[in-house]
Amino acid sequence: MTLRRNIFTILVVTALLLLLGGGLTKLFMLRFSSGNMYPPYSSLRADPKGCRILFESLKRLPGLSVERTFESVDLPEKPETGILMLGGKKGQLLHIADHELRPFLLSGGRAVLACRPEPPDHEEPTAPKDLTEEKESEPTGTEEEKPPKELSANDRWGIQFCRFNRSELKEMEQQETALPESPELDPVPWKSSGWFDELSSDWTVIYRFLDKPVIIERSWGEGSVVLIADSYLFSNEAMVTQRSTATLTRLIGPVRHLLFDETHLGISSRESVMMLLNRYHLQGVLAALLVLAGLFLWQQSTGLIPKQTPRKQSVIDSETATDSMQGMTNLLKRHIPRKKLMETLIAEWRSSFRNIPSMQHRNEQLDKEIRQATEKTHPVDLYNQITKTFNERKHSWHTHSNSFRKS
Repeated sequence: MTLRRNIFTILVVTALLLLLGGGLTKLFMLRFSSGNMYPPYSSLRADPKGCRILFESLKRLPGLSVERTFESVDLPEKPETGILMLGGKKGQLLHIADHELRPFLLSGGRAVLACRPEPPDHEEPTAPKDLTEEKESEPTGTEEEKPPKELSANDRWGIQFCRFNRSELKEMEQQETALPESPELDPVPWKSSGWFDELSSDWTVIYRFLDKPVIIERSWGEGSVVLIADSYLFSNEAMVTQRSTATLTRLIGPVRHLLFDETHLGISSRESVMMLLNRYHLQGVLAALLVLAGLFLWQQSTGLIPKQTPRKQSVIDSETATDSMQGMTNLLKRHIPRKKLMETLIAEWRSSFRNIPSMQHRNEQLDKEIRQATEKTHPVDLYNQITKTFNERKHSWHTHSNSFRKS
């Protein structure tokens, strides 16, 4: 009855664990399928804030290879290759373009950099300080020549990032689309308050929002770069509700190889244990390890050997006595040589009865038996002979005592 109950308990616990594992697996599959655990404007997201629709659509076009990159920017220096960086910070994108994309652009590549949408600036713009007045107020004197100040990325690219202030909020609420400079393009939805200012002559304005440049382009070596102040037009929501195919074609350009960069969003290809298991098809090994772990826990919680019935105390006492005697025998065998066994026994016997006068005659008889024994005499035979002699003398003493009493 107890065994059946244990089996039933094990089956119930196993079923509950399987249900729990299945539920967790389903939950993770839903999370990964929607991709909402990834940053906004990632090509891995399928919700309105992602860009998976654009990625999947471009991947189906003939003559165009589309893939994601999860490693640091190491682009092939060959023409007709483009890279999309969507939803990045404006300073981060310009830094990447200035330090990592320069060889790629000089060799004929095309980079499309779309910034993360920014909320409006609620502060009024303040006029920049006149640095010339500060220099005139400084004390004159002999000054060492200072090295020329290194140009910032904004200065090298000939661009400044700005945001609309609160006085322009009402105009932003009324106008929700950016207008193209070319009549061949369509208006696109616009959600960001960012725009570009202080453009150098190398830049070409493609779209404006409230008469401010928001999508610009320039050539760099044999390649070109496009800066976009908003990434919304690439999102899944815009692809479904307000898609502009002509604008997307114009921005991506005539490329045959297109990369969706994910590293600037913090998504890298750090291989985990689960990724290695999937790559080398070791799911069966993992399942076997889980089964072994379950069996180990089961063995620790429930003994595999059935419980024994309680034994009587007399049986336990007899076994304890036997074990004690066996232990004493083993101890004597280890520490007393066979030749010195009788010598040790006699010495212990004499030390026990040394102060008893009535035992002196037994000592004399014991010395006599020892003198008669030879080296070949077995210790057991000698012990039996001594015991027999003592018993005979004891029996004769009792007989003499009884006869004396009768008389």
